[in-house]
Amino acid sequence: MQDEGSQRDLKVEAMGGVQFDRGYAVAAISYLDRSPLTTQERRLSPFGGPDVSSIGQPGTFILTAPPPDPLAGAIFNGLVGAGQTPAFADPGCAANPNSIAPDAVPAFGIPAGVVGFCQLDFGDFFNLVPEENRLQGFAKVGYSITDDLEFFTEISFARNRATRGNTPTFPNLTPQLIPGFFGSFEPGTFGDPNNPRSTPPNPFNPFGVDAIALVRPLGQGEPADSTHDSDTYRVAAGLTWDIDDTWRLDTDVVAAQNDFTLSAQDTLASEFFFALNGLGGENCDQLTGTPGVGNCQFFNPFASSFTAPEGATVINPTTGLPVPVANSDEIFDFVLGRNLLDMDSDLLVVDTVLSGDLGDTLRLPGGPIGVAIGGQFRHEEFGMDADSNSNNGNFLFVSGAGTRIADWDSQRDVYAAFAEISLPVTNWLEVSSSVRYEDIEDAGDTVDPKVGVLVTPSSDLSLRGTYSTSFRSPSLFQQNTEGFVALAQLNDPLLGNTAFLAEFTTGNADLKPETSRQFNLGGTWEPSAIEGLTIDLDYWNFKFRDAIVKENAQALLDNAAALGVPALLDPTRFVRPLGAALPLLSQVNTQFVNAPSIETDGLDFKARYRMDTDVGTFSPFFEGTYIFNYDVTDPTLGTTINAVGSRNFRNVGDPTPRLRFNAGINYLNGPHNFYLVGRYIDDYDDDQISPTGDGVEENGRVDSQFTVDMQYGVQLGDLVDFAENIGVTAGVINLTGKKPPLVNTNGGFDSRVHDPRGRVLYVRLLTKF
Repeated sequence: MQDEGSQRDLKVEAMGGVQFDRGYAVAAISYLDRSPLTTQERRLSPFGGPDVSSIGQPGTFILTAPPPDPLAGAIFNGLVGAGQTPAFADPGCAANPNSIAPDAVPAFGIPAGVVGFCQLDFGDFFNLVPEENRLQGFAKVGYSITDDLEFFTEISFARNRATRGNTPTFPNLTPQLIPGFFGSFEPGTFGDPNNPRSTPPNPFNPFGVDAIALVRPLGQGEPADSTHDSDTYRVAAGLTWDIDDTWRLDTDVVAAQNDFTLSAQDTLASEFFFALNGLGGENCDQLTGTPGVGNCQFFNPFASSFTAPEGATVINPTTGLPVPVANSDEIFDFVLGRNLLDMDSDLLVVDTVLSGDLGDTLRLPGGPIGVAIGGQFRHEEFGMDADSNSNNGNFLFVSGAGTRIADWDSQRDVYAAFAEISLPVTNWLEVSSSVRYEDIEDAGDTVDPKVGVLVTPSSDLSLRGTYSTSFRSPSLFQQNTEGFVALAQLNDPLLGNTAFLAEFTTGNADLKPETSRQFNLGGTWEPSAIEGLTIDLDYWNFKFRDAIVKENAQALLDNAAALGVPALLDPTRFVRPLGAALPLLSQVNTQFVNAPSIETDGLDFKARYRMDTDVGTFSPFFEGTYIFNYDVTDPTLGTTINAVGSRNFRNVGDPTPRLRFNAGINYLNGPHNFYLVGRYIDDYDDDQISPTGDGVEENGRVDSQFTVDMQYGVQLGDLVDFAENIGVTAGVINLTGKKPPLVNTNGGFDSRVHDPRGRVLYVRLLTKF
């Protein structure tokens, strides 16, 4: 549990086994019950800060003509005459405590809350920790058929259910036209695209003229939940044959399946359109019904829907009949639906490995030569089934501007063979080498070697080094997905604003395999003159070519800005439903691509010193990683970025603090164990705020963080007889309760680097039977 909010983890695990005449059986089970920690309980971003959307509830309305009210009409004419967008906030903007009303505009004598955007601060609706239940199990049985032949089989499963909060409704990324009282309507023509008088006036429109609505159905109340369900099953069986004293043959078969389902609430496009025009409701006939009459209901998108007195009505100008101002539960059920994506993957693997040594015939001074050869077959399947509304592009957020998500499935076979050899050249020099061949259906084949050397020139010192190449084929998902939506906060260079919108990513059948070359050099020093001291140093170096990445949406916008306004209006990349006249950005289209190169190198270091004293054993330690270089060639920008020490919001790199380290001490005295550690994460540039990466703008740096963890454990059986085989551990993570460094982005922190939970207390109980 932690100290700000009410989040709790309860984990129970058990493991047991039995050995019998010619075999054994072992089983384990684990259960986790995790309560949520919401951003309402532990808010890290300031109100009105980075968690703000320009599409709220109440919303903003762009008027298409001067309103009949004299003051409003004069304001409209003044804005249009000055070349400004006549965006009027809902008169009830301030009624929602999560809303941010626009400021006054002195140049036009406009009071606060009238002109501008009625924004929504959505920072209270999300989860830092999702609600989760997880059940995992494992069982294995082994049996010796003969003295030389052993059979095993095992089965495992994992069932995971996680729920997290979203805003009550997502923003509608396709603005809707709300007809005014003074528009004309020709009964019997509703829905006729060729008749400009085919849309009835909305009786709740306070402006009296047609208005383009930037609004969402709900902006207050309880968060809408999104569910993430995963079920994984794995079955394996195999044989081990001891051919003789030095050779053995292992053959395994593994079959695994995963079913992952994602569900989230969104607004249905067609249904919302009908409801805005008085033809909403499950029992309304949209072809023959009369707006606002009988089973046909209006949806009220204005603040009056929740500020008007209970039972209040207004007159529908089309029929002269009263209609309720408040939105009913039925109309919400009609306009809201659930986006459902069901993803299934299957894997079948057959492995055969022959291993042993060449005996005394080819024995080297350091010992016998070890060898292994083997082969593998893999069959992979992956597919996704979306709900019918996703198939038809009928969601106003996850479908963007009518984007359709098609069902798909794909499969492939992979064949592999490998060989390994271990050469103990002397008692101080060992060389190992391996080579692996893979042939991936529709992705090509590859041969990748690996060489390793271990040198121990003395009992105090060992030196090591490896060199290898590797090959990663694009996954079936990366090649074939018909699309998925992620939430994104992006800077739009065209309008100079920050927008909360949809990023729609598709697969790429033309992806090339990713290749890499890596080597490392390291050593361990345990000086006999300083007993108990151990120092490890490892230098590593990786070079990736054709790295498989998802395009960076911000990089697409930045690159288009460099090319000019027409590029920023490219509809294949940037969805702006209202066109160039009011180019509000609602969606950016990305895909999986190959980045030309990613190169990085760094140093892992570790020092430990064990001191035995009369009062116990003290073991101070210091360990960490220092990154020298992280050079990313972005496929969109076409430039190589020195990305170390940066959040890398504007390219395909990952957040990369240059230095991380842990320093602490462990104390052991009989049944007692005490552990204290400080954890440091370096500061780094926030290139979302500071596009040049130099950190000179306000909030252009993400601060460093230092936290302290502490733990105490005791074996009670060593203290009291009745507690034999019982151990208790208690500890605290982030002892001082430090918050993560503030980042001017959704949530207020970097979720890929820092832990948002604050001070966390825990207790563990271990018992053996």
